[in-house]
Amino acid sequence: RKKKRASGAGIPENAHWSTRRLPLARLPGLLLQLVKSHHWPIRDLMRRQRRADFIRALRLGRYVQERKPDVIFTNMWQADIAGFFASIAIRDCSPIIPIAHTNANRQRTAYFGLVQRVFPAACHVVAVSRGVAANFVETVNVSPDRITTIYNPAVTPGLARLTKEEPDHPWFADAGLPVVLGVGRFVWEKDFLTLIEAFQRVRTERPCRLVILGEGPMREELERRMHEIAVDAHVSLPGWVENPYAFMARAALFVLSSRHEGFGNVLAEALACGCPAVSTDCPSGPAEIIEDPELLAPVGDPKALARIMLRVLEQPMDKAALRAKATRFSADRAVDGYERLIKSMTRKT
Repeated sequence: RKKKRASGAGIPENAHWSTRRLPLARLPGLLLQLVKSHHWPIRDLMRRQRRADFIRALRLGRYVQERKPDVIFTNMWQADIAGFFASIAIRDCSPIIPIAHTNANRQRTAYFGLVQRVFPAACHVVAVSRGVAANFVETVNVSPDRITTIYNPAVTPGLARLTKEEPDHPWFADAGLPVVLGVGRFVWEKDFLTLIEAFQRVRTERPCRLVILGEGPMREELERRMHEIAVDAHVSLPGWVENPYAFMARAALFVLSSRHEGFGNVLAEALACGCPAVSTDCPSGPAEIIEDPELLAPVGDPKALARIMLRVLEQPMDKAALRAKATRFSADRAVDGYERLIKSMTRKT
């Protein structure tokens, strides 16, 4: 028996393009175009690409032909691949612009070979930080005149209202020791082990507490390390919370300890909440947000990170100045950037 596909509540009819019958007859033509125009060996193409990638491309292609949008932005890797394939399959395709969210790295990215094909072939690319833009120019050979930096819209209109809510945690209600805050998934890239070890060094000189909001596969490893260095009574891992901004607005310090980022939304959000912030000098984004090398520590160096944390805890920053600094990452600024890019692309076509 065929399953009935549910229709999403509140989704306009013209958004249901993905449920339409697929033009599978076009699949051989798409493969032929990839082989001819991009010199892509057919064996390599069929071995590396999943069937879902081609299906998304065909769905997107049908949508573009029916709706004829002026410009298409693809966001995240699966959509980038679909956009790339669709642009090859469709004659007179609308401009398709992928958004690069993180640095391209041959060792770290399983799809690096595809990144090298997709992004240089795009009519234009958006990068979420200047560091990511420079990386794509140097590593992937995207032409500098075909890449634009538009920061993520980290600071939204509703953020100020959310900061007024009380955080659901006893350490923010007892007017006790200052709280250092971290936010993110418990994964290797966020390197919360370095933050915990830096915090242990800070506590030897200044009593404080550490709260890390988030969840992930490294929880047990983090908890084990907290116990080993005897800080488990002073570190709290409450899990995922719906409103981290209430915590940011009341923390004494926000710390980003990542090994790499594309932008670092939580840094911009912390500043918008009036929370002093320090970070590792990881590629890319944090240095552009912080704009002060004295507040950046080498990646994976708990001793250096602890020194910077102590300095900021002992010399509180002006909250109004921090909020003003974060306006560079507002939703309005991002919208303005995309509108300018759309106008420039539509003039070309």
